[in-house]
Amino acid sequence: MFLELLVAGFGGIVWFSFLVIIVFGPEPIVYLLQSGNLNGAIVLTMGIGSAYVIGILLDRAYFPVWRRIDDAQREKVGIDVHKYYEAQVQIATNGNDRLSDLLAFYTSRMRILRTSMINFLLMALLGLWAFWPYKITPWFILIVGLVLSIVSANALQQLTEKYYKKVVEAKVLIMLSDNSA
Repeated sequence: MFLELLVAGFGGIVWFSFLVIIVFGPEPIVYLLQSGNLNGAIVLTMGIGSAYVIGILLDRAYFPVWRRIDDAQREKVGIDVHKYYEAQVQIATNGNDRLSDLLAFYTSRMRILRTSMINFLLMALLGLWAFWPYKITPWFILIVGLVLSIVSANALQQLTEKYYKKVVEAKVLIMLSDNSA
C-alpha cells in the first residue's frame, strides 16, 4: 500500500506544481529548485513524506470516481455487491494463500492504475494551462498526459474485469471444495 500511495502522491505533486505555476507563476517552483540552502537528504525525505501524505489525500479524494468504475465492472461481469463481498470473505477465510496473494497483487495494480489515470489527465490539462502564457508550446505535455491517461484507463478496465472474474472463479472453487469435503 505504501508504494501505491507514493505513486499517487508523486503524480499529485506534479499536477499540483502546475497548479502553483497557474496561480502564482513559476517563481515559487524555481525558488525551491534553486535554493542551495537545503540539504539533498532533507529535500528527499521531505519529498517522499509529502508524496505519501498527498497520496493518502488523493486516494481518498479519487475514491468516488473509482467506486463508479468498480460498480460498472462488477455489473459487466455479472456480480452484485453483496455476492462480491461474500466471495471476498470466503477467499480470505477458505482460500489458499497463493490466490489471496494474486488478488492482493491485482488490487495493488488497480489502485496504481486508478490514481495514474486521474493524475495523468490532471497533469495534461494543468500543464497545458500552466505553460500556455509563457509562449511555451505545451502540446507535448498534453498529448503525453492524455495518452498515458487513456492507456491507464484501458489497462484498469481490463485488469478490473480480470480481477472480478478471478474472484468469481475462486468462490466457485471454494464452494466445490467445501461440498466435496
